[in-house]
Formats: sequence, C-alpha cells, structure tokens
Amino acid sequence: MVTLQSAGDSVDLVLQGGGIKAIGLAGGLHALSERDIRIRRIAGASGGAIVAGLTAAGYTATDLRRIIETEPFPELLDPRWYGQLPLVGKPLAILWRMGLHAGDRVLERLNELLRANGVESFGDLRDGSEFEPLQVVVSDVTARRLLLFPRDAGLFGIDPDRLGVGLVLRMSSSIPVVYEPVRLSHATDNSKHLLVDGGMLSNFPLWVFDDAPDPQRNVLGLRLMDDQPGDSLAGRLPVSALARTRLGQLIDYVESLARTMMEAHDRRYLDQDDVGRTIQIPTLGVGTTEFDLPAERIEELYQAGRERVHAAMGEPT
Repeated sequence: MVTLQSAGDSVDLVLQGGGIKAIGLAGGLHALSERDIRIRRIAGASGGAIVAGLTAAGYTATDLRRIIETEPFPELLDPRWYGQLPLVGKPLAILWRMGLHAGDRVLERLNELLRANGVESFGDLRDGSEFEPLQVVVSDVTARRLLLFPRDAGLFGIDPDRLGVGLVLRMSSSIPVVYEPVRLSHATDNSKHLLVDGGMLSNFPLWVFDDAPDPQRNVLGLRLMDDQPGDSLAGRLPVSALARTRLGQLIDYVESLARTMMEAHDRRYLDQDDVGRTIQIPTLGVGTTEFDLPAERIEELYQAGRERVHAAMGEPT
C-alpha cells in the first residue's frame, strides 16, 4: 500500500507512457482529486505526457473525463493521402515520412485544448512560479539521447518560455512508425533531429523530480501495468495480413517491432526503492494503439485507474 499524504497535501506526480492506455491514468487522477490531493508538479512520457500537459494547463479530472468521453480517437490516426494507396501506401509513408500517420490532427487537437485554457507555451504554464510545473520526456533518435523539455529547448535555439507545449506533447507521443517524427534543427550545426516518443528511452521517468531541493517533497508515480505480465504479447499485437511484396512484409515487420517495444515497456519491473511510491494502473489487456476502443471499454479502463489508486492508498483519513 502506498502511504502518502492526507487531504490537502501536494505531490509531484509522474505518469508512465502507454498510448491510448493513458485513459487509465486519467482515472487515477480522478481518485487523487477525490482525496483532495493537489498536484504541485507533473511529468510524463508518451500518452502520460498528454495527460500531464493537460493537467498542468488547468484541466481537472472531471474535464479530462469529459474529453475522453467525447474525443473521436480514431481521427487522431491521420494517414497522408498516399499512405492510403493500395499495396504501396504503407511503404511510401514509412520510406518518405518515417511514419504511417502524419500526427497533424494530434498537434491540432492538443493546441485547441491548450489554447482553450489560455496556454500556448511553457512560459504560460509557469506564470511566475519558482519551478517548472510540467516536465516532458522526448527521445532524440538522431543524437541517440533523452531530452527533457522545457529544459533542453536551448539545444534547438528555442527560449524555454516560448516553446510550444502542444508541439512537445506531440513529440513525446510520436509512437515510432505509427506517427511521423517531429523534426527540429539543432542550434549548433543546424542539423535536422528526429524527435519521437519519450517512452523509447524513459517510459516511466520517476527520476525527474529526484534532484528537487525540497526534502519534504512527495513523489508519486502512476504506472501502467498488465494484470497478467507473464502472458505473451503475441496474442494482443495487431497482425497484418500477409503482404504481397517483400517490401510490404518489411513494413509490417518494422511496425510490429515498434508496437512490441512500446508494449514491452509496461512490463519492466521497478527497483525496490520505487515500489513504495508507485501505484500500478491495470490496462485490462488494451493495446497501446487501440484507438478504436468502444465507449464501454474506455469507461472500464478509466474506472480501473480510479479504483486502483483508491485501493492502493487505503481508506481516506
């Protein structure tokens, strides 16, 4: 059982990535709000970064639930026109743009939600605060390094306060192969860097707040976890029909590798020191890229997160 704080206390919260499974994280936030636990700072990767970003922008757990209930998730998978061509569409998308879906609709929707609450840049979030309320993990596959935004904005010649929150959330949620990477020019040599899902390098960045100077801080992590981690992934991963060409087979193979990698992140075991500050959120067998979940399944995932947080923290005091 996680023993944290009483009603009204604050916490630094870390959310694991997991694509559409982040719905369970929103349910966990609902439980924290029901206990009147305030979030001081929040961090995340991939889908967890999106939930973290909207929370930092002022969206309540109730707001997030409303968005989840009405959001047309399949529309977030936006293939370019050539990606829909028979036989050659997927290979063209991968070879030309390095992703099956443009990701434009994801960025557009994130910016819509953020601007509705008066947020565009990280400076809008901080608003005079002594610390950064949001930290987002991104993977730089060109430099083979982990980035933490807004801290690393200067590497690309961008003022951290002017860095777009929506753009960074789009970077962190760029599931490899599924979405095109975001391209930014490095400040030193103007080279193009490909930025993708933060979950590739640190899917559960519980370390983000460990160097904070406040010895009284409470750090809590919400981690997505299969109920049956010993089961094989093979039965749950999408399997494409046998491609008619060798190139098509290669594309299906690369896509399956990327999806397997993202699923496997959820099965890593925690260090013993982290167990006491982590709550495991069940994923109910939902896959990272199952954007076509029916409404009842979405509700089950949300409630599973809510119930697990309440159970882990015990009876309210």
